[in-house]
Amino acid sequence: MSSTKYLYISILTIITISLISVIGYLINQQNVSQTRIDTLYERINSHEKTLTTINDNIKLQSEKIDGIINLNNTNLENYNNSITVHNNTNILQKNTLENISSLNLNNSKSLTQNSGQSANSPVQNTLSKNSAKSIINSSNNNLSSKSKCNQADNFLKLVANKQNSSYEDPYLNVECDDNYLYITSNGIPTFEFKSITPNPLKEQSFKWSIPLNPSIAKSITSIPLLGTVAVAIDGLPFFGANEEPLQGYADPFLDEILDYCNGHTAPQGEYHYHAVPTCIIEDYNPIVIGYALDGYEILSPNKNIKSSWKKTSTAVSAWEAHEFVEGSGDLDKCNGKVDSDGIYRYHSTETFPYIIGCYKGIIENIQTNNNPNKTQGNQSIQPRSRIRSPNMQPSQMPRKRND
Repeated sequence: MSSTKYLYISILTIITISLISVIGYLINQQNVSQTRIDTLYERINSHEKTLTTINDNIKLQSEKIDGIINLNNTNLENYNNSITVHNNTNILQKNTLENISSLNLNNSKSLTQNSGQSANSPVQNTLSKNSAKSIINSSNNNLSSKSKCNQADNFLKLVANKQNSSYEDPYLNVECDDNYLYITSNGIPTFEFKSITPNPLKEQSFKWSIPLNPSIAKSITSIPLLGTVAVAIDGLPFFGANEEPLQGYADPFLDEILDYCNGHTAPQGEYHYHAVPTCIIEDYNPIVIGYALDGYEILSPNKNIKSSWKKTSTAVSAWEAHEFVEGSGDLDKCNGKVDSDGIYRYHSTETFPYIIGCYKGIIENIQTNNNPNKTQGNQSIQPRSRIRSPNMQPSQMPRKRND
């Protein structure tokens, strides 16, 4: 009996211990699970904070982007307003110039009629000079604001030389439409003028219209013996490589009757270049130095590009003394060539014909462009085949440089 009792007690004890162990194990697993749940919640909270920070940063960046967009829109609006104001200013300047010119003409006519003075009287000259100054001062001479084509941007913004204080300030305006490059200049140099010929420097009223989109002609055209053959980027004309008939159409460069910039004044007082304008190249180092009247560019000299004209005789006439020898240089008879980009250009050279030898392109309005100040006779555009060394007394032009 007592053995059975001890057996039951032992079994009960074992069961009790087992239950306690199971309960302890379950409690421990619950604690572990709770710990894992707490850790998971902490991670979730941490991620929520990170997401909140990211959202805040995204919101901040969005606000910055909106600010930038609004600023750009404001700047664009201000730019458009500026362009509108600028265009209105140009229109106002143009109307003002037209009114000044009209007023000057009416005043000049009135002054001449009332006083009985000639058109060249000192009073009227003073009036014209003051009006010209007003016109020049009214225009800001800002070429880029008026440019509608790339060609116009190659021209210089002129600055008066203090050594030329006795002359008008240089003036140059270049504009374009779909077909032509329009050049207006008063012909006053930007470098110090030094007199080489007996002809005094005078203000001019140059106006040239040059084809904006030149094309190669079926045959070349001779350049005129006298007058403009091209226009430099400072608004001064290029003449051909010869002098007037009284000089026997001689080469002014070889005869050393040009100034330090390779130009001088003609009988009408117009300053012009006969060879490479060294002042422009030294001061500005441009690639394009001018435009021929057929519209093609004239580039600055290149030591690797040579003219194909050779001096073959001692004739007085520059065109008789030189001969085009095809293949002897890099350029054609007109002193140009098709460059690597497929575009024809003239290349100025240190040797004859210096600027251009003929027109390669289709040439328009030679008569008008050659001398815009007066009507010319046939002598100024006679072909070079008619050149003869004239049996005349030499002019007063010096044969050697005296600057």
